[in-house]
Amino acid sequence: MRTKKKLFAFFELIRLPNLFTAAADVVAGIFIVRGTHAPGASFAGLLLCTLCIYAGGCVLNDLCDLEKDTRERPARPLPSGRVTRDQAWLLLTILFALGLFGAFLAGWQSFSIAVILMIMVVSYDAWAKNNDLWGPAAMGVCRSLNLLLGLSLGFLSAGTALIFPVLHFIYVYSLTTLSRFEVAGNPRGKRRIVLGGWLLAVAILMLMWSVETISGDALWFLVVLVLLTGPPLLTSLWQELPDSIGKAVGMMIICLPVLDAVYVAGTRGWTYALPVALLGPAALLLGRRFYVT
Repeated sequence: MRTKKKLFAFFELIRLPNLFTAAADVVAGIFIVRGTHAPGASFAGLLLCTLCIYAGGCVLNDLCDLEKDTRERPARPLPSGRVTRDQAWLLLTILFALGLFGAFLAGWQSFSIAVILMIMVVSYDAWAKNNDLWGPAAMGVCRSLNLLLGLSLGFLSAGTALIFPVLHFIYVYSLTTLSRFEVAGNPRGKRRIVLGGWLLAVAILMLMWSVETISGDALWFLVVLVLLTGPPLLTSLWQELPDSIGKAVGMMIICLPVLDAVYVAGTRGWTYALPVALLGPAALLLGRRFYVT
């Protein structure tokens, strides 16, 4: 029983549900440029890379926030003592090392992006997240690089798909800006940024569909994304309460695989997009037991 509780604490620390959203970025990128013809070692290596770097970033985030979490979130693994600082630092070192090893298996382009991604993750956790401008921007860059990690297996064949990391940045910038009000609420001064970013990402995808840059298959997944994230987002901006903001942020994070599926459906068709989108429900189910923010 003690081992089970310790394992549960580690799963909380690495934000287990969110790992599915990180995997969705990479799988989407690989499907876009290589379909199902990616080398097995490269595919597995990039999955290992994204999972370990994302998990390591979550551990580093909580290490950097230990003093703040002790006041505001004392039940979390580090403030509660369920995971010690030494254990967290050891886990972080192992995860980052495995992440770079996975990228090395996929080739020099992937490894280069992984190094930049890791630098951005450390920069966000150690400094940028406390800044209202650079925090959301750094997180947006991290998720864009994560998508680029998958695209790195075939940049030359990516074409117009290279706009997708830009859309990822816009969407993530919006949700990260909103997440800054999960404790205090009242995001009134940032309403336009939050809603505007979400609307801009959706509008660009609609425009790409209307001019046939992406296929009609993308529209179905885009509708699902809007229906799942739109209502809680609007509710959070209307009520301005921490609880509603937390639910909106959580849903926007969990729906990142649906956004990835829009990209894949638009370039490869719905049969490729469906398994990417299904990583969202997997994250949602685990999100009922583990926090995602």
